[in-house]
Amino acid sequence: MKKRIFTQEEIDKVIYNYTILNMGQKRAGVEFHMNDRMVKQLLLENGIKIKTIQEANQSSYKINHHYFSNQGHNQAYIIGFLGADGNISAKDNRIDLELFPADYEILEKIRKEIELERPIKKYECTDGYEKNKLYFYSAQIKKDLMEYGLVPRKAYSKEYKFPYKLKQEYIIDYIRGLFDGDGSVKMTGNSITFQIDSSNKEILINIKKFFQKVYNIDTQITESSKKNITLYRLYCYGEKAKAIYKILYTHDSLFLKRKYDKWQELLN
Repeated sequence: MKKRIFTQEEIDKVIYNYTILNMGQKRAGVEFHMNDRMVKQLLLENGIKIKTIQEANQSSYKINHHYFSNQGHNQAYIIGFLGADGNISAKDNRIDLELFPADYEILEKIRKEIELERPIKKYECTDGYEKNKLYFYSAQIKKDLMEYGLVPRKAYSKEYKFPYKLKQEYIIDYIRGLFDGDGSVKMTGNSITFQIDSSNKEILINIKKFFQKVYNIDTQITESSKKNITLYRLYCYGEKAKAIYKILYTHDSLFLKRKYDKWQELLN
């Protein structure tokens, strides 16, 4: 089979796509109908270093690396959600958030909020369950999140803390994010109950203080053990839970629709 000859203009564009626009090998040559093998050969012939898998993952998709450098309602919400369901890698600058398909909508909203170009990954676990994962690589975002108390292996780390750096006006958004990940609203007898579960008592103590100081709402914290891990639960019920609902959803901000709909169902 005759080897295809590329023009210098095509070669320059592929190199530009790969090195400047940070496209992967497959995307860099797609406009010229080159597959990834052809692109790799072209790059090597022109003295371009092939990126490692980690380097490619970090650079191939755009993201707002400074999103968490400035405070805001949605930023605080995402910090809370990552605190509940997110993961920060200890080995590299990877951050990921994995949810079931029913909650795909919030992953997509977060993806757009942080200006992440990488699409949500959909896959099936070995146990047959389907999952959706938002993930990206960013040294700056990892650094910023750690300043808000988010650390690798947070469930077992004493460094996982309440985000003291957050301004008071954004703490309710942080709580909503934590609630959407680790909280629930349900009926207990004839009363509606609001609760957040966590392995970190210090975070729940600070939330309890916030509700009391800012809104004069009393909550309780209980303790239990499960598989050698101590778990804590912040909760309240009845009129106090209804009062939390009224302040939990700030104007035009992010929230998990499934849990918001549950509030609506129980309140009505």
